[in-house]
Amino acid sequence: MNKPPLGITPKYIMELQRLETIREGIERYIKARKQIPLEWISEYNELLQREYRTNLTTPHKQQDIKHLSNNII
Repeated sequence: MNKPPLGITPKYIMELQRLETIREGIERYIKARKQIPLEWISEYNELLQREYRTNLTTPHKQQDIKHLSNNII
């Protein structure tokens, strides 16, 4: 039996990774005493709102988030 080809990363995981990337960038700019681009703050807030709206409570999402947090936090 042939396995199907690998698909794509779920959008909510990509968005969680992007949230973390933006947060890390903001922290670096704060440490360097640089002005944080407003686009970063806007995107961060938009992604954060989307995360709360999607209510990440389904078991597979919780498992993916736990795995992600172990890798990027």
